[in-house]
Amino acid sequence: MRFTLQRTDPSRTLRTVLPLALAIAASLVLVARLAYLQIYMNDEFHLMSEENRVRLVEIPAPRGMILDRYKRVVVDNRPSFDVTVSEDFITDMDETIKTISSLTGVPEAVITYNLNRERSKYQKFHPLTVISDIPLDQAAPLITHLFRMSGVAMVVRPIRDYVHGPLAPHLFGHMSEIGGKELEKKEFSAYKMGDIIGRGGVEETWDEDLRGADGGVQVEVDSTGKESKVLGELKPIAGNNLVLTIDWELQEFARRLMEDRKYAGAIIVMNPKNFEVLAMVSAPGFDPALFARGITPEQWEELTADKRHPLEDKCISGQYAPGSTYKLITASAGLEEGVIDEETELYCPGSFSYGGAVFSCYKTGGHGRLSIHRAIVESCDVFFYRLGDKLGIDRLAVYGSGYGFGRATGISIAGEKPGICPSTAWKRDYFGIPWFPGETISCAIGQGYNLVTPLQLLCAFCALANNGTLYEPRVARELLSPDGTSLEVYESKKTGTLPVSPETIEIIKKGLFGAVNEPGGTGWQARMEGKDVCGKTGTAQVISGSFVSKYLPYELRDHAWFVCFAPLNDPEVAVVVLVEHGGFGGSTASPLAGSILKKYFTLKGRSRR
Repeated sequence: MRFTLQRTDPSRTLRTVLPLALAIAASLVLVARLAYLQIYMNDEFHLMSEENRVRLVEIPAPRGMILDRYKRVVVDNRPSFDVTVSEDFITDMDETIKTISSLTGVPEAVITYNLNRERSKYQKFHPLTVISDIPLDQAAPLITHLFRMSGVAMVVRPIRDYVHGPLAPHLFGHMSEIGGKELEKKEFSAYKMGDIIGRGGVEETWDEDLRGADGGVQVEVDSTGKESKVLGELKPIAGNNLVLTIDWELQEFARRLMEDRKYAGAIIVMNPKNFEVLAMVSAPGFDPALFARGITPEQWEELTADKRHPLEDKCISGQYAPGSTYKLITASAGLEEGVIDEETELYCPGSFSYGGAVFSCYKTGGHGRLSIHRAIVESCDVFFYRLGDKLGIDRLAVYGSGYGFGRATGISIAGEKPGICPSTAWKRDYFGIPWFPGETISCAIGQGYNLVTPLQLLCAFCALANNGTLYEPRVARELLSPDGTSLEVYESKKTGTLPVSPETIEIIKKGLFGAVNEPGGTGWQARMEGKDVCGKTGTAQVISGSFVSKYLPYELRDHAWFVCFAPLNDPEVAVVVLVEHGGFGGSTASPLAGSILKKYFTLKGRSRR
């Protein structure tokens, strides 16, 4: 037998073995991948599958109502019709956006902008709101087409309804969605992405009480994202209702006084017996409904670019020189320290010279010799220049602080500023330089470093009106459950006593009465028959110098003040009016205060429940 030996071709062996090896390797990888997906990733894919089949639809809780002092609703809720898209059920998002736009009339750019903004906040599978608060008639064409649009839905949510429009946006506050960075803070641990929270005003202070508890519905959805069956439901719990101290009719009247004249500034009306706020207006205002339905970048730009600062609450955050309204501090210090008494007369020739500087009185020819009573009535500057010089800044600071200047009043609204009650220690700490005696001259008439908020100034006059007691200003009366049960009643809190005697208070009150009711009184335009109005005008310079305010550019004109209370013997209402760049307080601010007093006493006799 013969055998024939042949040499094997290596290249042929490689061509045979290599494909086989690759096939085996690929099979092993595939098996490993399938094992990984089916065994290791089973739970995660099961959860994703369930999320794709079962959805939890949140039901926001109706926010508690806000009511005025007579329990009339001023802030309520209304339904908002929102359009949402679920990207996992949409194959062509561009075409879907185009269809939504054509049916609703909302520009594609707006829908796209909203979509991208929502994408940045939520993980996959979360419905994204692309149109907020669309009018029902505008949404109707879309509603009729929803059955054939995969992943598109109309959702109804409660949003704030401001019953009387922009009645008190700074006092009420507004609503907006919580931010991502806020959620990282401990105080927001109870909130989640997408929650709507109160911003500013009572909405922020009482947010926890007003917000209630959200509910939800667990629903099964089909392959197009449409709901097919309800699997479970948790009903939402409505928030509590907050009763405020304000009278909405008086609030609207005061708001109109400012808005109709296009004034910037503040009006506050308060009960001097307990410091309950009856009206609180910061002008110009804004429409809080813009925030409730989602403010656009253009609307935000318009608000922030307005030089009159509509977003600032001027009642508690605006800090201004008090002008001649501060003379009650200088008068109190002079009488209490024994520098003057009721009979002391000082001479006003029309100016006062000190250290080479000349400080003018607003009355060029001067007032002649006059006592503290006539000095308050006619608001003589030179009388108080001389008195301030005798007292010195530190004695003025003691009484200014005693009246509540230089510190927050404690009102339950965020953003309050403390103002400045200057002293030698304050200037040394703030600027690192000593106090110069000549600086006291301006401070004695409410200029210089003095800064107050309208609320601080009104509280000082209220304490004078009630014979010496300072309280914490109050904007809330009661917290009610959704069914009307009283949960908490808010009482006035005493914060201090004026450092003045009853005799001094009586002298100053008589002077304030004369300023409104006697010949030569600067506040005569607030006079009211039979009500014994007591008040003080103030004209606060924005820049120093001998300028005629009305001829200056608007932003450099003097601020106009008027503070008053009535009646003299048993005060029940007090008012502060500040008109930014309004000029002379007697001609601009006091007529507004007089109108408010008349409105208050007119409303007092009516039933308003």
